[in-house]
Amino acid sequence: MDLFGGAKKKRRRGVSRDVGGGAADAGGVSAAGGGGGGGAVDFADLGLAPWVVASCGALGMAVPSAIQRGAIPATLRGDHVLGVAETGSGKTAAFALPVLDALFRDPYGVFAVCVAPSRELAAQLADQFAVFGARQRVRVACVTGGVDGVAQGLELANGRPHVVVGTPGRLAEVCERPEVAATLRCAAFLVLDEADRLLSPSLGPDVNRVDAAVRGAARRPGARRDLLYSATRSEALDARAAALGATVVDRGSPATVPVGLEAEYVLCPNRVKYAYFARLLGALGLLGEGADAGGPRPRSAIVFAQTCRRAHDVHALLDALGAGQEKGDSTSLQP
Repeated sequence: MDLFGGAKKKRRRGVSRDVGGGAADAGGVSAAGGGGGGGAVDFADLGLAPWVVASCGALGMAVPSAIQRGAIPATLRGDHVLGVAETGSGKTAAFALPVLDALFRDPYGVFAVCVAPSRELAAQLADQFAVFGARQRVRVACVTGGVDGVAQGLELANGRPHVVVGTPGRLAEVCERPEVAATLRCAAFLVLDEADRLLSPSLGPDVNRVDAAVRGAARRPGARRDLLYSATRSEALDARAAALGATVVDRGSPATVPVGLEAEYVLCPNRVKYAYFARLLGALGLLGEGADAGGPRPRSAIVFAQTCRRAHDVHALLDALGAGQEKGDSTSLQP
């Protein structure tokens, strides 16, 4: 309960091929494809290098997920890709593995720029790139707000990381520095994770600045590939994919409530949200006393918050209420 908050075909610009079930994407023409690794039984069948397959095995990843079977071969072919799948379906590995595979076939400086909408997600992506590329000692830089921007610029200019992960605002800021812009000239990939959020009116302008910086300094004209990943599709996202002529790998499903789970909402003014939250926990018997009578009561609960700051606020509230708790964040590895 969240209270807070095959063979490559030539394609004309604006025409995309959908290997996710044949649904046409907005802004382009889509044709269902039977290839894309649909019959793959392991990561070796997707065309990944042996060292990448070995890394997957070491991490307990034996069988590729649906989004990975469709997106990895398309990326290795050199396509722009729009990947759509539910949270927890393996989207990160779907773009990180082929990026690392391509990197160490022809290693050089900054090879990929990955943009995420929040610091927490950027840190998580940086960790996952580092884990997936540990066998090749991949160098990853995380560029987000809350840290000295000058130091981050120097790290990019002098450290020459293989992969740069960051949030739109800070990446746009450091890209304006000549010494940093020079390190992006060879970038072969621009990855937008949670692309629907990144292309929203609030984050879109900064993303466009990063896009211009990388596109304006590509290693070869047209050499940069765009990988767009999201759990949901939006008009802006579909329009961008159509403009790129991207291969669409849609493994998403309609938003439904799983069987056995009830979804209920508490609508209240923002200023009294914490009071309602405390009252709800009391009614559920999670504060150790004064539980309302009637019906079974849960023994535990998971509370999701939209931001790291809000999570700290909720933690402090639960502490004051005497509720037993464990606090986590979004930086754990989830391939």
